[in-house]
Amino acid sequence: MLLIQNAHVIDPASGRSEECDILVQGERIAQIGKSLPAPEGECGIIDARGLVAAPGLVDVHVHFREPGFTYKEDIHTGAAAAARGGFTTVVMMANTKPAIDNRETLAYVLEKGRRTGIHVLSCASVTVGLGGRELTSMEELADQTFAGGQVAVRLHPHAAVRLPTALRNTLFYFLINLRKIFFYILINLRLCLEENVFGEHF
Repeated sequence: MLLIQNAHVIDPASGRSEECDILVQGERIAQIGKSLPAPEGECGIIDARGLVAAPGLVDVHVHFREPGFTYKEDIHTGAAAAARGGFTTVVMMANTKPAIDNRETLAYVLEKGRRTGIHVLSCASVTVGLGGRELTSMEELADQTFAGGQVAVRLHPHAAVRLPTALRNTLFYFLINLRKIFFYILINLRLCLEENVFGEHF
């Protein structure tokens, strides 16, 4: 067991924002309240006075640089740094080398993300190699969602769709796949609800 004392607890679900104690049993919070007594037996105690305890934060734009630029960062170190800062869900960008523009690369980064202690999601590029010309197989990339990963197929800000035909085909794809896109939104909405992102406002 672990007793965290004197933390400023912020809980959007209940509207709580006050100094409290938190009793942790195993991997779950057993109790939150003021001046909780230390349980009998072995129990660690942390004085968190001046610190904030809150639901995990979400960062929807991170660069973990893997594959291709691991001398800067990789998924393991990026996730560790995120967890250290209180972020339990992150969305990786697709501008890696090779770019995340095919199912194999996407599966690779999502699998590595699953080995971390946080939720690691990923974007995938709309165009091959972020080149802005040839469209990726977006349906195949989106199918990775149903294989246990979460993915957003997006336009990267540094690689716009340059050809009018590519832009037209991109819009056409999204129109004929609205059902799958809507289902993707529902999946990620469920994840946000599990992470308590919206608190009492949803």
